[in-house]
Amino acid sequence: MFDHPTTSFVIDFLGNVNVFHGRVTAGRLETGPFSMEYTGYTRDDPRNATAYMRPHELVLDRQPGQGGLLAKVLQVTPAGSLVRVRVLAEGYGVELNVGLVRERADVLQLRSGDQVLVRTRTARVFVPEPEPEYTI
Repeated sequence: MFDHPTTSFVIDFLGNVNVFHGRVTAGRLETGPFSMEYTGYTRDDPRNATAYMRPHELVLDRQPGQGGLLAKVLQVTPAGSLVRVRVLAEGYGVELNVGLVRERADVLQLRSGDQVLVRTRTARVFVPEPEPEYTI
C-alpha cells in the first residue's frame, strides 16, 4: 500500500508527501517545477493531474543543471540514519520536504540559506476521471 497506493487518498493518508498539481498530455506530466515522462496517459487532449512525491524520492544537488528546480535550504534536521531537509522553491512559492540518507547529507554539508537543485526520482500520478456530460 505504501509503495503502490491505488488512490490519491491512500498516499495522502499515509502521510508526508509533496503534492504538485499539473497536467498530463501525450505521455508527459507538467507540474510547473517538474516535467517528466508519464506513460499512464498518452492521449493528446490535456487532463488535470496530481503528482505525489515522498521526501526520499526527491534528490538534492549543489550543482546547477538541467531538469531541476532551484531552491533555498530552510532547515536541516538530523533524524537518525536520515536527514530531513526543508527547502523553498522561491520561483514557485512551494516548500518541499526532502529526505536524505546520512551519507548523502554528509557529502552535501547543507546549511540553512544554501542554494540547491531539486530533482525527482519518481512520482505517483493520479488523473481523475472526467466528469460525465449531461444534457437537459
